[in-house]
Amino acid sequence: MKTTTKQRLLTALLLMSLYTGLAQAWTFTTSGLITSGYDSTGVFGTANQDLTGLAYTQSLTLDPAQYIYQYTDAYTQQGYGNLLAGTATDTVTVNGLTYLFDLTQSNWGQVYLYNGLTQGYNYDEAYQYHYGVTTDGQSIYSQQYVDSSVNPLNIGLSYTQIWSYSPQAGDYSDAYFSIGGVSQAYFEGTPSLISINAVPEPEGLMLLALGLIGLAGMHRKFSLKT
Repeated sequence: MKTTTKQRLLTALLLMSLYTGLAQAWTFTTSGLITSGYDSTGVFGTANQDLTGLAYTQSLTLDPAQYIYQYTDAYTQQGYGNLLAGTATDTVTVNGLTYLFDLTQSNWGQVYLYNGLTQGYNYDEAYQYHYGVTTDGQSIYSQQYVDSSVNPLNIGLSYTQIWSYSPQAGDYSDAYFSIGGVSQAYFEGTPSLISINAVPEPEGLMLLALGLIGLAGMHRKFSLKT
């Protein structure tokens, strides 16, 4: 009996250390058609190109828990301000051409999740924007959102969720991207699909693996003793 109690206590302590140590990045993605846009310097393949009508996908990846300010209540999960740790990447595909922008400097932005309509209140919203400067001095601004006062988005208030939604009649949704500096381009799009895909960061996965190995070792040790 003493062995069982001790084993459970050690197991609980290990699990607590695992879950509190997991870093959680997410990718906020929209895809659809560009309603207006222009590429001045060939960011998306051809200089002086009208982007209107082309297909786009934009995926912003970062750890939203690293925004300096956090706010939570019964309907809201929000992070905003400077990004304290980690980097942000903005992966943009226009007309089949994909580009990865690594925002390693001056990261600042906001994430806003609101499920009031889902809980019988006024509206639901999923919103993400971010500004950053790359190592070669390119400034990038990214914004993506959907909100609705008529259609529940069924979104959770967690940075660790996997969620997707196709905007419907009565919803408001938008996506925007711009790059300024040596290269210059921008577009605004109408999303046909919006998603959040949260995946533990590599250091979190390593911690989880080590913890599971430790649990397996403890189980074998206690089994031999009994």
